[in-house]
Formats: sequence, structure tokens, C-alpha cells
Amino acid sequence: AGRDPRRPQDEPDAYVRTGSLHFLDAQGYAMLVAPEIRCAWREIAAVIEAAGLPFRVYVFTCAGRTGEEIADLLFPPRRGAVRLGE
Repeated sequence: AGRDPRRPQDEPDAYVRTGSLHFLDAQGYAMLVAPEIRCAWREIAAVIEAAGLPFRVYVFTCAGRTGEEIADLLFPPRRGAVRLGE
């Protein structure tokens, strides 16, 4: 088994990451967004994958809010989506 950069346990420098967590529907639209979180991706991945759901980490090495803006473009919010903390 080789290194798989899509899986957080295969990305040693990204064990703890600051960013946002987007829960998507089947069409790729964001239904729930938890912005500005700092957590251990391995632990989140384990829980989500144990539930039988796919999980991917995308790393944007951008300054400021640019990474969040890119995520919103990739995963646009569905009408009625919930953004925590707002």
C-alpha cells in the first residue's frame, strides 16, 4: 500500500490543520460548514469513515480567507445550508 495524499493519515504534516469542514450532499453542494476549526483530521476521518461516508482533505496553502473562498467556490452552499458560528 502506497502513500495516498487524499487520506489524512498519509499526510504526516497535516495531522492538525486549521481550516473549514464542509459536509456535502450527493451533488457536491455544502449542506453544513464549520468554518475556522483547528482539529486532528485523523480523528475526524476515523469517525466519518466509520459511519460509511467518504472523507477527503483538501489543502489550500493560501493566505488569509482565500482558502475559505476557494472552498466555497469548489463546494457552493446549497440553499438553506447551515454555516456554524454565523
